[in-house]
Amino acid sequence: MPEHLRVEFRFRYQAAKELGLRDMTTVNSTLLEKIFKTHLDKLISDAPLNEAIIPNLTLREKELLAYWQDGSLDIWKQQLSAATYYRYKKSLKDKGIDVSKPYSYYLRKQ
Repeated sequence: MPEHLRVEFRFRYQAAKELGLRDMTTVNSTLLEKIFKTHLDKLISDAPLNEAIIPNLTLREKELLAYWQDGSLDIWKQQLSAATYYRYKKSLKDKGIDVSKPYSYYLRKQ
């Protein structure tokens, strides 16, 4: 299994586990996407980020943040074109989150 699918599966599995679902194979893809989005929101809200900007993030920006926090940003970059990645990276930087440094650096700065 490609690395980016393993990471995404881990995020999805964690989300399903938190909601008490036992078997992800019986969950339809629409529900799974909703669970995944909920988990992204929880993952980001648990982080010491600027709370005011979180509701204004797009799903892709939240996804980028989740991979950044997990230390898997390189995997997320591989799934996108360079232009798309840099567009989201710049968008987050404009909102006050610089993902060019590791997440651990951001935590130490807080």
